[in-house]
Amino acid sequence: MKILDDFKELLGRAKKGNSGTSILIQAAPGAGKTALLHECARLARAQRWQTAEIAPDELFDPAELSKSLRLPLPAKRQETKMGGNVQVLHRESTSEHYPPTTLDILESGRKPLLLLLDEAQTTAAVIPRSRHEQFTIALKFVKAVHDGKVGRPVILIAAGLGATSAAFKSLGISRIDPGCRINLEPLSEASRRTVIQDWLLEEGGAKGDPAPWIHAIVRETHGWPQHIMAYVWPALKQLKLTEGELTPEGLKTVLEEGRKGRIEFYEARVTEFESKELHCIANAVADVKPGERVSKEKVMDSLLQTFSEDKAEVIFKRALHKGVLDKRKNDYIIPIPSMHDWLVSNYALELKRTPKFNWYLVAWMTNSEVKARAYECTFNEDPAILLPQLTSDALKRLPSPISGQEWVFDAVDADTEDVIWTTAGDNKTMGGLGSHL
Repeated sequence: MKILDDFKELLGRAKKGNSGTSILIQAAPGAGKTALLHECARLARAQRWQTAEIAPDELFDPAELSKSLRLPLPAKRQETKMGGNVQVLHRESTSEHYPPTTLDILESGRKPLLLLLDEAQTTAAVIPRSRHEQFTIALKFVKAVHDGKVGRPVILIAAGLGATSAAFKSLGISRIDPGCRINLEPLSEASRRTVIQDWLLEEGGAKGDPAPWIHAIVRETHGWPQHIMAYVWPALKQLKLTEGELTPEGLKTVLEEGRKGRIEFYEARVTEFESKELHCIANAVADVKPGERVSKEKVMDSLLQTFSEDKAEVIFKRALHKGVLDKRKNDYIIPIPSMHDWLVSNYALELKRTPKFNWYLVAWMTNSEVKARAYECTFNEDPAILLPQLTSDALKRLPSPISGQEWVFDAVDADTEDVIWTTAGDNKTMGGLGSHL
């Protein structure tokens, strides 16, 4: 991977030049930030760097930072005034004392050091400008590392969600070299197939052709490493039970457990939200397709129907910090398309569930899978043969489930075909289904 090759080169340059810098990693939840941090740490240790995971408060808290770096707290500084000037005499524990700062601790070490700061988007909330003394200490710490002026090789990797760049800009770090600013995107289809195949064959000892399992997992993970692992772990478990045999029953179990894992991931992202808060956010994006942008004004308008302006602003910022929303230039999106689908399906309860809307939602959830599942068709059959099962699965995900028969007979009206075409775009298979209803 180019990112890791560039990082190894950076380690060498920093060690040779006795300097350092900052690296900023931004990505949506589940895109692999934490895994990338761990791999960077492994590479650094292989080159005899010390590594330490730190939290945002350790940028200003010397006691906590000293624990993470396994360094003793430096002695307090004695200062005295002479002729109106302040001179630093020496470090000892007598007379006028000034406690050591986090930068003092950093400068007291000698080994090359890699600092790993995960969930870095929370930095601005943990160290607001209003906490002037702590903010100043953190600012000096981060700036010294970024400018390579610690007196030893030190690299700080800050990884977080979309608000991370703004959080570090508040600490004076706005100019980061292009090679040190990394935006992780979902894996390409080729990459995710390779990753899944390696797990199944090398770790799971799969026998025979793994293509059906790979296809099935690929279509449900949308390129997100966290989603992939939600399916890979049960896959490895099944392969162990069957001694490597790739059975249809085993695949069914893998898909069921993987889907549960995805839902658990979504639920973990929203644990700090009340249901009525999620209702407002879901209502704001219900008529926006997954991956498309929504304005802050639209989300705030929905929140203001239930909450005060101050409370709505707090909820909006929490949605950013938890990765429920992510900034894209001047607008926002739910960064994981499948999470958008889950949020709307489970929390947009204020919407009137007309038959037409149910069909719109079903078509929306189904359309993206038609081509992805075309490999299941044999003898060059039209992928439309898959639609009954796909739409049945989609119907089960509606907040107010309706039977297939009710859907077929109640959804058809003069505008239904227009809704189908609008949702499906140029997908003739989806459009063709409307003519069969």
